[in-house]
Amino acid sequence: MPSFERRQRLRALLRRDPEKFFWPAVVGVLIELGWKPPPPSDDVLDRILDDLRGAGLKHIPTNATLDLSPKEKQVLVLMARGYTRAETAVALDCGDETIKTDLVNIRRRLNAVNIVHAVALAIRKGIIE
Repeated sequence: MPSFERRQRLRALLRRDPEKFFWPAVVGVLIELGWKPPPPSDDVLDRILDDLRGAGLKHIPTNATLDLSPKEKQVLVLMARGYTRAETAVALDCGDETIKTDLVNIRRRLNAVNIVHAVALAIRKGIIE
């Protein structure tokens, strides 16, 4: 159950702008409580890729390089599960700068615009589940 403070924070966010903050606030509270979101469906991945195209990405590469290191795959899996860069560094027992470098390498190898795009491509290509 959410603590009293978390419920108060959620109420405050909802009062400010109910439409903008409702679902992100609910998901944030659930993640704080230890919930890990399920991997996105193909429909969700398609919507993400469509949004990226709509944001100005003219070409979504389909020939992503699949030679990620085992550690880079671990980083990508944790990012797909909603971990922050700092949480990923703690989970993999390494520094934040190391994770930052891994993310740059992952995006470069997958020809991704950002980490969300990299996760979507990796799931679609079967690099991660």
